[in-house]
Amino acid sequence: MVTHERKVIPITGQKLITWKLPYAIPFSDVDHAGIVFFPRVFTYTHLAYEAWYNNAVGELFSETFQAGGAATPVVSAEASFQVPMRHGDEIILDVHCERTGTRSFTLVYRIYDAEARDRCVIRITHATISYTTFESVDIPDRLRAALSATL
Repeated sequence: MVTHERKVIPITGQKLITWKLPYAIPFSDVDHAGIVFFPRVFTYTHLAYEAWYNNAVGELFSETFQAGGAATPVVSAEASFQVPMRHGDEIILDVHCERTGTRSFTLVYRIYDAEARDRCVIRITHATISYTTFESVDIPDRLRAALSATL
């Protein structure tokens, strides 16, 4: 019998939010093997990011762009899958700010279930750019303050 020891993925930085996916994983999110199709975890992280942003920054994510503010495109993303996520599972995401630079920041998402089993850890780095010119800009003050807040 082959056993696999799961690697513990360290998560650093302050926790910004705990967010529950508002629905059980739908059938449309799973692949032929019956597990979450890997890119879908990035959809889950973006939903959590928007929920955090809307509350912590104090403006709607969509309105930031419409007002010509800073955009936060993803420049790097990685995922480490621990336990498969299946159709009907309910998952929770903890969002941590691992690093805040001058013009970029890194968020780490821990996806787990009600039994606290780690399902996936995702690390995403965002740059900050002008929405109108697409040139690099400093992280806006309201966003920087939200990134440094703690629960």
